[in-house]
Amino acid sequence: MSDPAPDTKDVAQPVAFISHHSSQEQTARHLKTILERNGITGWMAPDDIEPGTIFDKAIVDQVRRCDMIVLLFCARSDQSEHVRRELTLAVDNKKLIYPIRLEDIDAEGLAYWLSGYQWIDWIDRRDDTINRLVETIKLSASEGSAAVAASSGTVRSHNHPISRKRTLWIGGAALAAIAAAGIGWFIMSAESEPEFTLLPGSWARQLIAHESIATGETETAETLFSSLNLESATGCIGAAEADLPGVSFFDLDGQQNCSMESLSATEDSKMRAEFVCRPASLDGGSVTFALDIAPQRSTKISANGTVTIRDRQDRQSLYEVEFNYFYSGKNC
Repeated sequence: MSDPAPDTKDVAQPVAFISHHSSQEQTARHLKTILERNGITGWMAPDDIEPGTIFDKAIVDQVRRCDMIVLLFCARSDQSEHVRRELTLAVDNKKLIYPIRLEDIDAEGLAYWLSGYQWIDWIDRRDDTINRLVETIKLSASEGSAAVAASSGTVRSHNHPISRKRTLWIGGAALAAIAAAGIGWFIMSAESEPEFTLLPGSWARQLIAHESIATGETETAETLFSSLNLESATGCIGAAEADLPGVSFFDLDGQQNCSMESLSATEDSKMRAEFVCRPASLDGGSVTFALDIAPQRSTKISANGTVTIRDRQDRQSLYEVEFNYFYSGKNC
C-alpha cells in the first residue's frame, strides 16, 4: 500500500516577480507559464496590474510581497532604469534574485547588482533549461532560506545581501538638511552621477506651456492634445516612491495609464525621463513623453521636452511642453 500524498492545501505557492524589459514581454509570459505549470506563481507587468492601479505603486508593492525576483537579462534590460530600480527594491527588501541570461553578453549597467550571482543561460529558450531553475526555487522555498540553494550547480548562493556601498544614500536628518538648502531631490553617487529622489507627500503638476512643432491637421492635433487633460494633476508620493521615483510622479493622478521607459542622467547633470502613456481618451493611441528634469528648489521641479501623440490610425503629432511640479506638504 503506497503512502498517502502529502497535504499541500495549506502550503502557499512561492511567488516570483519576473523583471524584464518591455521588448521581452513574450519571453516573460512564456517563463510565467512554465513557472505556474510547476507550482510557482509568476507575476509580471503589465499583465498582472489591475486596471486603474498606479503602475509604479503596483511594482513597489509586488516586489515587497514576492518571494524572489527572476530577472530576464538582455542588452536592453542591462541599460534599463526601470529594471535597475526593481533590483534596488529587491535588494532593499532582501529578496532572492535569479538572473537568466537571454543574450550572450556580460552585464555592464547592472554589473553592480549582479556581480555576486551565477547565471542560468536561457539563450536556447529550451524549457528543460528553466526546469533546473524551477527545482532550485522549490528547494529554496521549501527550506525558507534567505540564500539561493545550489541544487544543480547552475545557480549558487551568495553569502550576504548585495552591498549598496556604490551609492551614497542620504537619509533622516541629512536629507532634511539638504532639503532646507534647496537641493534635496538630488543624491550623488560615488561616481558623481545624479540620483532622482523627492520629498514624500503631496505633489501637484501644472502645464505651463505647449506648442505644436510637427502635426498633421492642426485642429485635429490640438483636439487630441486637449483630450489628454494635462493642464493639472495632484497625487501623493509615498516614502518608497520618493526614494525611487518613477511614473507615479509624472502621472500624479494615475489617469494616463503610463509605463516608465527610462530615467537617466544627462550630460548637463539633469535627469531625463522617458515614459509612454495610453490614456482612454485616445482609444488605442499612445503618448510618448521625453522630459528634461531640473530642480528650482526642493519644493519645485521643472520639466520640459516633447510630447508625441499617436492616434489609433498611427497619425503623429509632436509638441514642445513645459510643466512645473510643486510640493504642497507631507499630508495627503
